[in-house]
Amino acid sequence: MKYTRLRCAFGLIALLITFTLSAWSQSLYPPTFSSNLGYNGTNPFQTQQNYSFSRSPSLATDPTGAYPYLYMAYGSTASDDYLYVTWTSDGITWNGKAYTTLNTSYSPAIAFYNGNLWVAWISDGKNGLTKGVLYVDYTNNPSAGFSASPIAVLNSFDNPYIPSSSPTLAVYNNQLWIASVDSDDNIITWGTTDGSSFVSASACQGNANDPSGNKPRLDAQVGMAVFNGRMYYAYQTNAQTVRVCATNGGVSDATYSSAGGTSTGGGVSATVYDGHLTFTFKDNTSGNHPVIVGTTDGVNYTGETAAFSMNGNNEITPGTAVYNNHFYVVMTAPAANHKQWTAVGY
Repeated sequence: MKYTRLRCAFGLIALLITFTLSAWSQSLYPPTFSSNLGYNGTNPFQTQQNYSFSRSPSLATDPTGAYPYLYMAYGSTASDDYLYVTWTSDGITWNGKAYTTLNTSYSPAIAFYNGNLWVAWISDGKNGLTKGVLYVDYTNNPSAGFSASPIAVLNSFDNPYIPSSSPTLAVYNNQLWIASVDSDDNIITWGTTDGSSFVSASACQGNANDPSGNKPRLDAQVGMAVFNGRMYYAYQTNAQTVRVCATNGGVSDATYSSAGGTSTGGGVSATVYDGHLTFTFKDNTSGNHPVIVGTTDGVNYTGETAAFSMNGNNEITPGTAVYNNHFYVVMTAPAANHKQWTAVGY
């Protein structure tokens, strides 16, 4: 009898261990934003540096680990219209530097490529640059500023490219890709390996090819992320739906889908978290809640609408990135002061 009871006890312990391991192995998706992940019991929380965004922040981490922090670029609301690049090791304390001026009707974008931090932005016409033109530059020391002079993105006719939306940067096929919406409602993507010559890089243009006949919204930021060997675009259409396009970079290779039937009131950011291709955007309600949706197959989506709100003006887009295994959402506060708010999920 004693042996039987002991054997049963071991069986129960084994069952509990199995259950515990199974629970721990379950997906973290979608991320949750509990108060203990924030700052002083608050999540989201306002950054103490009192940064304020004219529109939307852009986040990036270095996949090689050579640049160890979470990096962010944004356009200031101050009268100087500066483009700032900032970084943090804990998501709470940020340091940064003003790089140049930019058109604050648009947001900058950042990404890591070939050992450098790259920045793309639309000029305000100051510092010897041409107003409205898309520029790129890079640095191997973010605290020191750009390593070269800003480079204008030229189209196939060697004319400066003037976009109608904020740019997005991503790395694919050993190229730095730069995407934005042009004045003809097309998503235009330029690829570069050196920052000085640019070639058309994608079939995901989204205008005549949209299955529902919808066009990309002119002033809404496009999200880009690489997933399962393909580049995925997610963008707001003129019907305020979220359209997704995937490509391998071929001229005629583009497949379109919908991000779970969701509706948006702003641009889209994209990243990969917990094995899910993840899109984040502002919902199309007066609550202005961030919506986080993800997919493991590019077709079926799961996600959530966050309980907190963000700023609802001017097609503002939340910035997202994965840092220290946490899902970061950086956004403009739901207030006129446009202060930085950070939400940390897991």
